[in-house]
Amino acid sequence: MINSASDLGISWIVDLDTSKFGERKLLAGGTREKIRDAMGSVFNHAIRWEFTDRNPIAGAGKGSGVRVSAKRERTPDILEVEEMHLLLGVVLAALKGT
Repeated sequence: MINSASDLGISWIVDLDTSKFGERKLLAGGTREKIRDAMGSVFNHAIRWEFTDRNPIAGAGKGSGVRVSAKRERTPDILEVEEMHLLLGVVLAALKGT
């Protein structure tokens, strides 16, 4: 029977330093936000199943957890009507050729 996180060999997760999670810019903000949300859910389930007693992603109080920004890093390109017609023409021609 598993009684604690140490029985699973995952005690290192409890000591994970999450304060530096949002510092590196290798991933887009939205991706970091999705990872943070997923990890928060994992820790909430771990608390529910008594594998750990805290969620380092959530932090001690409201708004004190891991912070990331999901703000767009650049404005998306919007096609003009003519560009859209050209694109659709190319796609339709490619579909007819297959």
